[in-house]
Amino acid sequence: MDTVPFFEFNHLELRDTAIVELSKFRKTNFDIESIFKAASELRYTSEIKQYLAHQLETPSDEFISLLISGIYNVTRNVLDKFQGIVRRSLKQFVNNR
Repeated sequence: MDTVPFFEFNHLELRDTAIVELSKFRKTNFDIESIFKAASELRYTSEIKQYLAHQLETPSDEFISLLISGIYNVTRNVLDKFQGIVRRSLKQFVNNR
């Protein structure tokens, strides 16, 4: 059993995605295999979103390197130079989406 819940929702601010997930627990729809699959996917989705949120604020050297390796030869100076550029680029990208 995981120590972190695979799904959380606020019943005062219910979103469509939460309603879809909750519908899987209705008696008429109950399927343990689909619930396990959804739980696993929700757990990984949550972890990925947390990772991206952290990278959005303070991108790691590895993340910066991943993003710029196709357009620039990565060195320590380049990583330092691109830290702010990557942070601003990510925020602009998310805002535009």
